[in-house]
Amino acid sequence: MTFKYAIQRTAHTVEVINRQADNFYSFFETELADMRVSPEKVGKTFIPGAFRLPSRTADNVSEMHIAVFDIDQKPEDDIITLEEIEDVAIDMGLEHAVYTSYSNTPECPRFRLLIPFSRPVYPEEYPFIMSALVEDFDEFLDGRFSKVLDRCWKNELSRCYYTFTVHPDRLNGAISFFNPGNTLDVDETKIRQSTYGQDIEYASTSKARKSGTFIGAVGRSYELTRLLGAMFRGSTEEEIFQRLIDFDAKENAGDEYFRDTQYNKHKPKPGENLEQARIRSARSFVKTHISWLRRKVKSDFKIINKPGKNVGAVAQHDAVIQIYKAENIEKAGKETTKLSCKIISGEHAGAIFWHTLFGTGYSDQAIQVSQDLADRAKKASKQEINSIKDMIKLSGKIVKARIKYKPGTNGFPAQNEIGNIYIE
Repeated sequence: MTFKYAIQRTAHTVEVINRQADNFYSFFETELADMRVSPEKVGKTFIPGAFRLPSRTADNVSEMHIAVFDIDQKPEDDIITLEEIEDVAIDMGLEHAVYTSYSNTPECPRFRLLIPFSRPVYPEEYPFIMSALVEDFDEFLDGRFSKVLDRCWKNELSRCYYTFTVHPDRLNGAISFFNPGNTLDVDETKIRQSTYGQDIEYASTSKARKSGTFIGAVGRSYELTRLLGAMFRGSTEEEIFQRLIDFDAKENAGDEYFRDTQYNKHKPKPGENLEQARIRSARSFVKTHISWLRRKVKSDFKIINKPGKNVGAVAQHDAVIQIYKAENIEKAGKETTKLSCKIISGEHAGAIFWHTLFGTGYSDQAIQVSQDLADRAKKASKQEINSIKDMIKLSGKIVKARIKYKPGTNGFPAQNEIGNIYIE
């Protein structure tokens, strides 16, 4: 598809010049790839659409070809990084470009996100398409995206944007990059008729968060994200969802994160009540974070067959292990189950270690930890493991696990044990 856009020699004129590029990458290379250094905010601008007449007014815009979002956040906002935006766009499979704006600093990134359309978008369609995109990015970013956008995304068809221009004192952190993917499917997006975020009243170029709610980097969503990360791979999506719902209700009683409608994604949709909106937003939170973790947390699970060897404790990591022997032991009224394990993936393939589960005769805490591991083993191996003793059914089985490193104490050497058994 040919991409149409317009340029201005300077923002201080209404005159525009229509241009076109064979594809979005060609547009990026022509207009945004090269950095211009200037002590003043002046120079060339572009408008992501075509004009009927060479005058930059909204009435003259005939069609839009690219969505542009101006992330114009302030230090007190819930800061969104370029890496986060890139992760979301890649997860969504969208072709996109990102470049820092003139006021960008490493401490408070300010930048623009560009997403090409699959076909020309006409002025009457434009608000629905932009709202749908904001809604999707808010789903991934816990409602933070819409809160740091310049108001221009909603309906300013003729808005002009400076090309990649950097102040000489702010060269550190300046960047412009392109990632391949799919153009935004306009027809599929339009069907949604989204009006998400159109009711936001921007008092300034970005909307500050409400004070006293403790959201963001050290607040409610942060604690929920930490909890989700701890349960990742060791629990089902449904278990994580239920745990987060319960945690939010207990720890944030009266000010639950998933009930906070200052986040657009938490507001009830047509036909929903507040409780249904809470459940939907919590499920979305879990799903999008798991998707992100699956892409970011890379583990080498390719099986490598090597002879087993006791090489001592290896570094903590995720791996595939084979439980080549399992036995129940009863001694002096105390019960244990001993698993002999061999790592069969990654750089430590062939290393062997032993894991002990504790039953009758040991502390309640030790028994509970062992039972929790048995419960995860049941899901991962699909074996009838209903007690710690049943763990002998893992003999000969292969599972994905976290290999935990335990430092040596009281003269005993460091050792490995199973820190978690993954269910996916």
